[in-house]
Amino acid sequence: MPACARSRAYARLVLRITDARTGELVDAAPARRGLTRVEAHPRALDPTGLRVLLAADLLVRALELG
Repeated sequence: MPACARSRAYARLVLRITDARTGELVDAAPARRGLTRVEAHPRALDPTGLRVLLAADLLVRALELG
């Protein structure tokens, strides 16, 4: 694959999430610049619950950088 084709591939937004209102896959991008809010509800503070919180934190950080 040529270098220019690779750079174009990485220029696209690749982070997609399911819209809770419509159930459709959408590009994960903040609607406006500023604070991004993500709601996460772990059932307990066990390793699985901590992974839920970590994933939510990483999602917010990726959106703010993007």
